[in-house]
Amino acid sequence: ELLLADGFTAQVLIKGMDTLRENDLFGYDVSGLYFDQIDDESARLIVNHELMNPMLATGFFGDMARMRKQIKTEQSAVGFTSLEVNRDGNRWVVNSAVAADKITADVSVPFDKPVNGKTKAKGTVANRSVIKTSWNSYLSTESVYQEYYGDIQYGTKSYVASRMQWESFVGESPYWYGCFVEADDTMEDYRKLTAPGRLRRGGVELAVKDGKAVLYSTDKRAGGCLYKFVSDAGDNLDNGEIYVADFENS
Repeated sequence: ELLLADGFTAQVLIKGMDTLRENDLFGYDVSGLYFDQIDDESARLIVNHELMNPMLATGFFGDMARMRKQIKTEQSAVGFTSLEVNRDGNRWVVNSAVAADKITADVSVPFDKPVNGKTKAKGTVANRSVIKTSWNSYLSTESVYQEYYGDIQYGTKSYVASRMQWESFVGESPYWYGCFVEADDTMEDYRKLTAPGRLRRGGVELAVKDGKAVLYSTDKRAGGCLYKFVSDAGDNLDNGEIYVADFENS
C-alpha cells in the first residue's frame, strides 16, 4: 500500500518489464530520475536502472542453471532510458506515439578515447545517478557493476565473480564499467568518458567555475572516497585533473 500525504495523488506511468521499443524493456530499481521539462505540456523523463531481480525478469532462482536467453532479457531491462511524457489534464502520461530511447547492457557503447586498445564496451550497467549538463547532455553513473561482471578487488587484485553471472556468457571485463556515460538529448549519440576515471559511482553533481566544468562524485564502495574532476573546458569532460578526498586515511 502506498501512503501519501494529504493533497497528493499517485499514478502509474510505466511498469517494470513493459516493452519500450523492439526488444528493449523498462526495468526495475529506478535509482536515478531526471525530469527535463520541454514546455508546459511535455517533458523528457530520464530513468536509470541500477539493479534488477532475475527471478522477476526471467524466473531464475539461485539454484537453477543459468541460460544465455535469460542474460539477453536481463541485459535489455537495465540501462539508461528516455521517455517523453505529456500533460493530460492534471496528470502526466507516457507519449506512446514517441518511441522511447534506451541505452541497454546489450548495445555497443564507445569510449571517448581507447582504453588499452579497446574502443567500446558491451553496454552500460548499474546506472545510478543522472544529471543534465550545462551543455545539454545527460550524464549517467555506473555504480555496482560487480553485480553483473564481477570485479578485481582493490588491493589484492583478485577476481570475485558476479551475482548475476553475466561474465560467463558475455565475457566482458569489469574494467570497462564504472564510467560516466554521456548521451546527447536525443539519446542517439552516447559514449563512456575516460578522463574522470572509473569506480562504483554513487551520487554526482556538476558545476562550472572559472570557465571549467567541475564534477563531484562519490564511491558507493564502503569506505570509498569523494572525487572531484576539474575539466580543462567548460563545455565537456574530455580532459582534466582528478582530485580525491580520502576521509578515512587522511
